[in-house]
Amino acid sequence: MASLGEIELEWWPPGTIPAPASIVWCAFPDHIRPDQPGPKPRPGLVFKVRQADNPPQNRFLVQVAYGTSKLKSDKRPFDFFIANFVDRLICRLPQATRFDLDNIVWLPWAKPYFIPRAADQHQLDTPVITVLPDELQRNLGWLMQVRDQHNMNAPFRRDP
Repeated sequence: MASLGEIELEWWPPGTIPAPASIVWCAFPDHIRPDQPGPKPRPGLVFKVRQADNPPQNRFLVQVAYGTSKLKSDKRPFDFFIANFVDRLICRLPQATRFDLDNIVWLPWAKPYFIPRAADQHQLDTPVITVLPDELQRNLGWLMQVRDQHNMNAPFRRDP
C-alpha cells in the first residue's frame, strides 16, 4: 500500500495493466473532488499507460476517459459512443455508453480508483472489462483524427 495524499492506494500488479483501448471499471473523480476517487464506479476508456515512479517500482499511471450512460449524442458528437447492442455485448457494457473525450485524466493504477466490477468479482480479479474489438478501435482512431483536425485533443495530450 502507498498513499496519495490522504488516499490509501493498493497498487495493482504489473500483470493486470490494461492495454490501450481497454475498458476498465473506474471510480473516476468528479469536478467536486478532483483529487479523490469518484462516488461511483463507471466504465473508463484507457488511452495510455506509463510508469508511476522513476526509477520504476512496478506502479503505473493510466490515462482514462470518463464513461457515462448519459449519451447527449446531439450535444456531444465528438465523443466516443458504444450504443449498438452487439457492440455493447462484445464490450461487456450493461448499457449504451458515451466516453467523454474532453474529460480525460491520469490516475494511479490502484484501488480505490480501479476496482473489479461487482458483476465480475466472482469471475475476474481485475478492473479490466475488455479491450475494444478492432473495428471499434478503428472508429476511435478516426474520431481522434477528426478531433485533431478541430484542435480538440488537448485533454488527450496532457502528461501526468
